[in-house]
Amino acid sequence: MHRVIVYISLLFVSRAILAQEIESYPPQQLDTATVYASGFIESKTDSLFILNDTAGINVLTPARWLAGQTPFQTRIYGAGMTAGLSLRGAPVSHVLVVWNGVPLNSPFNGQTDLNTLSAGLPGKITLYRGGLSQTFGSGAMAGALVINDPLEFDGGAHIRTHLRAGQYGLRYGQIQGQQSGKRWSVRLGADWEENDNDFRIPAIGYVNRNARINSRHLNLGAGFRQGKNLWQTYLLHNYSDRYLPGTRTTLSRSRLLMEQTAWQVNWKRQTNRGGNLNVLGAMVDENYRYYYMDGGTVSGKGNARSYFFKTAYDCRLGPVSTSLNYSFSFVEGRTLNFDRHIRLLHTLSANAEYRYKNIDLEAGLRLQETPESPIPPTGFVQAGWQPIHHYKTALLFSTNFRLPTFNDLYWQPGGNPSLRPESNREWEWIHQWSSRGLYLRLSTYYRINRNLIRWVPGNNGLWHPVNIERTRARGLEWSGRWKKTTGPWNFSLSASYNIQRVIDLQTGRLLSYTPQYLWTTGLRAGWKKIYLRPQVKFQSFYYTDASNTHFAPQILLVGLQAGWHYKRFRIDLDISNLLDTYYEWMPGRPMPGRTGSIGLTYDINLKPKNNN
Repeated sequence: MHRVIVYISLLFVSRAILAQEIESYPPQQLDTATVYASGFIESKTDSLFILNDTAGINVLTPARWLAGQTPFQTRIYGAGMTAGLSLRGAPVSHVLVVWNGVPLNSPFNGQTDLNTLSAGLPGKITLYRGGLSQTFGSGAMAGALVINDPLEFDGGAHIRTHLRAGQYGLRYGQIQGQQSGKRWSVRLGADWEENDNDFRIPAIGYVNRNARINSRHLNLGAGFRQGKNLWQTYLLHNYSDRYLPGTRTTLSRSRLLMEQTAWQVNWKRQTNRGGNLNVLGAMVDENYRYYYMDGGTVSGKGNARSYFFKTAYDCRLGPVSTSLNYSFSFVEGRTLNFDRHIRLLHTLSANAEYRYKNIDLEAGLRLQETPESPIPPTGFVQAGWQPIHHYKTALLFSTNFRLPTFNDLYWQPGGNPSLRPESNREWEWIHQWSSRGLYLRLSTYYRINRNLIRWVPGNNGLWHPVNIERTRARGLEWSGRWKKTTGPWNFSLSASYNIQRVIDLQTGRLLSYTPQYLWTTGLRAGWKKIYLRPQVKFQSFYYTDASNTHFAPQILLVGLQAGWHYKRFRIDLDISNLLDTYYEWMPGRPMPGRTGSIGLTYDINLKPKNNN
């Protein structure tokens, strides 16, 4: 890995530039409606959380960004350990992770461990929530985390290096760059993290023993365009080696190695009638090994390989934008706990948008077929109205569907071959206001889940999956952002507040591990080349059992970031958990107290000599 990084440095270091001026914090953004050849509609009534520049903030993985700076529940089983995102009280397997149009969620548990991905290498990470996220696929029942690596064809060269060191043995390095001509483009990036992770909590006599983290990530991309044709290929490689520290009351010498490689090739062509054709082929390979005792024999391992083929055509006919898509996937997987199983899935979908004056109508339909189970049609319908320039409102109805994972069906002991697929229906009412640096969004939603899959302990002490016949989720989400620049000063204030209430309609009780209230607020104050950014996050208590008897306490965290940039350099200081609060995202898994780190970023950017 270090040889690769040296090679990347030598390839790009001959080109020099000024650093790009990108804000060093993840804003919320209101996008315009656009139909993409990848086959989905990005609606301007959908509020997005976007991470497009990690310089100056200590977010090495998506899990750390989401846990600290967004108003959503991140289920993290210890510092740097396995992590997933829960949106609107849904299981973490209901959030689909998509990389350049390719789903990454594991066929074993239906999730992507967000602490095994890099947050610094991708060009942009976008979090979608709500019904419109279902356009990314059947796994996006609650939302989608979309990772994109856009290629530029500006004839320039760009390079960034970032080094970070912190308490408890944190060492991190990153290098990435892109070089392009008028017809070709190459993008390379790599990072690594080594972390002893041996934090201490004297108040309870806890030491996070046997918790070392070692991770590597590699992103490659290349593109060539000629006339109306564009060819692109991407490679993603994630590797993590983690020792598992156990819980607050138990010790562990376990070790988990995870490796994922994804590769894709796609071709895009603009047709003579103004449409766009996109054809994509991809492969994702996943491996894991689990050691119960360090250095001992393998007590768990698995391998899965997925093949994807997608084709999409979109065009605009007057006020109507349309997109027609077909995809096929072949997935195979096996572990020590079950033999080889395969899954075939055909998908045909169509999306359309109609815009007339201040009215915006969108609709989508998806048809799927698999030998395992009949799948009902799913889709969405949305109607938007903009009565005045600054205000828009929209009504949205969507349905979605999800098959059980391989672990749900076949894991031994505990798998349940009789599980029924999950489905849901969701209604949402959205209000948006944007004017003079002020952006506000308010939405209310109502969702019914059928056959929700949950793992529960049995009478024999073994966990097994069951279907919960019906659950109901109701909630309100509010978010706002305000920006102001006065002379050398610039200010940005952001806040988000979520209320979510998820009930098992059979028992009338709240669903376990689902907090009802979450909010964040942050202020960024800058003067010339210096900035200061305090951040606060709150998560209410949640029940840890189906009877609503035991609960995990609420969490209030304060963070502080400060930085200074000069020409091509940036120096930043990050202090997490400023008040040294004891907290656990998941019960029995202590998180660090006050923790500091310092980072140095160096940007080079050589613009093309001639843009003609």
